[in-house]
Amino acid sequence: MFIDAADWSVYECLLFTHPPTAEQVSRTTGQSLAEVRAAVDRLRELGLVETGPGSSDEILPVPPDSALLPALRRWEAQLDRTRQASDGLIHRWRRRNRRHEDLIQTVGESDAGWAAFEQLQVNATEEVLIFDRPPYVAPPSGNPAQLDAMGRGVVYRTVYTQEALSDEVRQNLARAAIAGGERARISDRLPMKLVVVDRRLAMVPLQGSAGTLDSAVLIAPSALLDGLLELFEMTWDRALPLTFEEKHVTHGVPDWEEELVRLLASGLTDPAIGRALGCSERTVQRRITQLMTRNSVANRFQLGAQLVYTRRI
Repeated sequence: MFIDAADWSVYECLLFTHPPTAEQVSRTTGQSLAEVRAAVDRLRELGLVETGPGSSDEILPVPPDSALLPALRRWEAQLDRTRQASDGLIHRWRRRNRRHEDLIQTVGESDAGWAAFEQLQVNATEEVLIFDRPPYVAPPSGNPAQLDAMGRGVVYRTVYTQEALSDEVRQNLARAAIAGGERARISDRLPMKLVVVDRRLAMVPLQGSAGTLDSAVLIAPSALLDGLLELFEMTWDRALPLTFEEKHVTHGVPDWEEELVRLLASGLTDPAIGRALGCSERTVQRRITQLMTRNSVANRFQLGAQLVYTRRI
């Protein structure tokens, strides 16, 4: 129950009227005696007035400093509960009455897909989830919309594939995103490209036969979106943290091995690692094979995972 303007005028009059009786309030406010008594009953339920000990006609207003603040807290809590219930009801109603064609919409050419991707980020308010893997719909010129969104407090969680960081340009873009606040992880493979905004809208680019992105689909709240969210969280849990921090020295381990482990954990290819270490691709492969044998792992991704966790690089 909330106080309306008429009840508020009665309460205010009671505070500054002597004696505080219904008849006196009626004369002061111009409301009928029945209206005043009905308002007093509502104010009593709100804890704003009490009946005087000497006469039932005497009304004692509770001082505002001890009555209004607790009442405001109750009203705020009630409003929060009502808002949450309304959001749930609206969500259920929309799901029940949405047509199937409204659940999935198609975005046309690749340029339109990139524009839709940017617009999704502009509209984001809480969180953006991304699977980042080739092919790409635009030249590797960065994603200014992401930096703007993170600047206003939107959380980004991105899972990269090793292939996504196969060249220096993409590495620098990922480095800039992480420096801007992106939480990033890396996986040896991803099933698709994916963007989910605020857990209410997903975008899945569709790959053409020539390895290009022909179009994309937008997926509204549905069982399909729930499945994509679960897929993202499962992949995120299995992926390795991706950082570009400076290396630190581990006692008894050669410098080249420390740097190699860090580069492996970042998902770089052998040629990229070779350029970073200043050695040939063949030397990189030989050193990786030695480390795999020493650590009893089957592939380079497992090697990076094991060494990162055991050395905490």
